[in-house]
Amino acid sequence: MIEVPGVLARHSTLSATAPGVYERQTDATFEGFRSLFGGYGLALALAAMDGEVASIDPGAPVRTPRSLTMHFLRPFTLGGFRAEVTNDRVGRTVTTLTARLSCNGTLCGLAIATYATDRPSPEFSDATMPQVAPVGVDEEPAGVLLRVAAHDHFHFWPRHTTLEGDGGRAFAGGWIIPRTPEPVTAGLVCAYGDIWVPVVHQRITTPAISMTSDFTAHFRMPLPSPDIDPSSPVLVSMSTRAAVNGFVDEDTEIWTGDGRLLASTRQLRVLQAVE
Repeated sequence: MIEVPGVLARHSTLSATAPGVYERQTDATFEGFRSLFGGYGLALALAAMDGEVASIDPGAPVRTPRSLTMHFLRPFTLGGFRAEVTNDRVGRTVTTLTARLSCNGTLCGLAIATYATDRPSPEFSDATMPQVAPVGVDEEPAGVLLRVAAHDHFHFWPRHTTLEGDGGRAFAGGWIIPRTPEPVTAGLVCAYGDIWVPVVHQRITTPAISMTSDFTAHFRMPLPSPDIDPSSPVLVSMSTRAAVNGFVDEDTEIWTGDGRLLASTRQLRVLQAVE
């Protein structure tokens, strides 16, 4: 077992117990609503896949996550976590993996990921970072609406939490950083994409709960990166267009403070009214 720093990183460290099998005991540190926090489940999936990619050829050029998709089949429960990872294809520069994630012997999630080395190609970027005020020198972090235990490990500075007119979208988000700084890994970025209170709760006026059905992350740079200061907050910008037939979309962009797009994520949430 390799020890790594940071609360999320420490709680995502896995033991390889058999070829392609990674396990650990989970506790309430990253508990969410009625289950473990979904972003923590994503970090666990990536930790298992990281281990499998590293085991293929330790001397080969580093392959880092470029995309991850997870379907949540049922709540991730506290206790025994197990990831069974399969290398479906190992090419010259790209590796594709799938993982079956179980909690206490029950299948809870299915994940697929692409890992790759950097590849020479034409480049451009039309992405524009939202114009929001930076964190003030003496600005205190804000409390969180609908708080769960996982929120206790992050500081939040809300910015665009009001509804804004942009083709009918509703926005939410702001600056965020772990209370104990840690390297910005793909797992941490997934946590950023899921930890903020869902934007749908800024849009609706009736009581409801929302839970992730599926989540996809596209990582826009190799992670972790030595060029990212772990002590600097990142900007999370979330939007939604529609809640229909019990499901609601959520698109998120995650930016470094100096304007680099770390990742874009999309998830479909189950939306359930509370009587």
